[in-house]
Amino acid sequence: LRYSLIRVRENAESIAFFKGGGSEWLRFQDFYNDFLATARQSILLNQCFTTFLHSSALATFAVGPLTVGPLYLRGEAEFGDITMASMAFNNVLTGLSFFIQRFDDFAELAVHARRVQGL
Repeated sequence: LRYSLIRVRENAESIAFFKGGGSEWLRFQDFYNDFLATARQSILLNQCFTTFLHSSALATFAVGPLTVGPLYLRGEAEFGDITMASMAFNNVLTGLSFFIQRFDDFAELAVHARRVQGL
């Protein structure tokens, strides 16, 4: 998008002389629509990750008792196993949240890697 705008600015005389404003406008609209689609997709993906992270954080309180609770009531598990299951789920959630919170950094790294690969 920025490249397109700079190119139009640098070649404004030629574009005006050859009456290419219409085609340049269409090219700009294509670039801008691609930009908007990418931004919307990024926002939607980020919102999904955030929703998952917050709902999982709320589920942390229920996962241990719901998974190990029936075993405890049947006498197949000790009371401390409920706490251990809750802590294990919390550790998994913490690991996932690290990647979700750093998603933008990973995406930026992927973009830089593609640019280097293109050289």
